[in-house]
Amino acid sequence: MDNHNCEVKPPYKAKKKIENEAYEILLHYRPDYLNDLSTNIDPYDFIFEFLPEYIRKTENRQLDVDFDKLNEDLAGYTQYDKVVLNRGKYDSENVIDQRVMNFAIFHEAYHALFHLEYLMKNSQSLQTQLHEQDSKLEKITTLRRDLHSLKNTNLLCTQANYFAGCFTIPRDRLIMALLEVFGKCCISMEDFVCFNRGIVEIAKKIQGLFNMNLEPIKIALEQYGLVKSDEEGLDVEEYIFMNRVR
Repeated sequence: MDNHNCEVKPPYKAKKKIENEAYEILLHYRPDYLNDLSTNIDPYDFIFEFLPEYIRKTENRQLDVDFDKLNEDLAGYTQYDKVVLNRGKYDSENVIDQRVMNFAIFHEAYHALFHLEYLMKNSQSLQTQLHEQDSKLEKITTLRRDLHSLKNTNLLCTQANYFAGCFTIPRDRLIMALLEVFGKCCISMEDFVCFNRGIVEIAKKIQGLFNMNLEPIKIALEQYGLVKSDEEGLDVEEYIFMNRVR
């Protein structure tokens, strides 16, 4: 949940551009992350320790990150110079709440990094108006829709969702996992009776290389086009390391 200045229409931003933005930040935060499947990112270390210092150094501005008691449907929101996360969800023992928070942290980080001109300084007046629309973004079961569609959600949130997906499972890491397990970077679905069940089977086989549940892996496989319903293969060199910002 975020406070956006909706009077300013944000420009379209290509997925490739957002991927490159994610990779650039990743290289500052943990240079070996894209190459080493055994390492994982601690979202809270990223947003509380790295992000404020990174913004201070690169943009000479201050970002405060804090917890507060928010509506149970909200994982957090971003203002001009502040990110607020839901203390209740952070303390929750519910696994879904924990996963939502991990995803939402990178979602809010994107707003703080790239949407400064759309964020309001001192008001939460839009929070109620956008709550009904954006609260759906908090549900793991709707992430597939949110990551695929520009029609059903705020454009700024769509961009932030894609960044969060790229940051959680960058394309390079997913391709490396497919190569390690299957020996190829794109899987044809012709060998599976059902497309959805096929993606689940593929995700399960590479899940051990990622410390996360199946849903984001399934979404990433579809989002990056790494599962195909025809025989068209994808060249490894077309993807690996070609789109990374150094």
